Amino acid sequence: MQQLDTQRRTVLKSLDNTKFIFLESVPSGRFSFKFKTIQSYRSALLSTKEELSIGFLLLLFTVLAFVVFPYQGLSLMLLIGLAYVALGYFAAPLMAVIGVWSFKREDENQLAIHHGAAE
Repeated sequence: MQQLDTQRRTVLKSLDNTKFIFLESVPSGRFSFKFKTIQSYRSALLSTKEELSIGFLLLLFTVLAFVVFPYQGLSLMLLIGLAYVALGYFAAPLMAVIGVWSFKREDENQLAIHHGAAE
């Protein structure tokens, strides 16, 4: 019985993933009670604090190394590459903030629809 329940859950999740690929929205009624999301920008940034700290440290090292290194020809090219790597670390916090923003916007849209239907 448990194996059948697990298979059912797997099929439902794969169907939801397929719907997300084509429709870019997931039916929220099926699994939303299990996975509550905290919709705050602070919690989104705190969940990616490692990426933020690594990115800021790499950028700080890049600026300090540019000031300190005596030969700035080759080192400048290496530091520009390091700055691109540091910017890559800021992708996760940016995506977390965009996710919270889209959740809040979707909630506002649903609230507007419900208020419009009530009138």
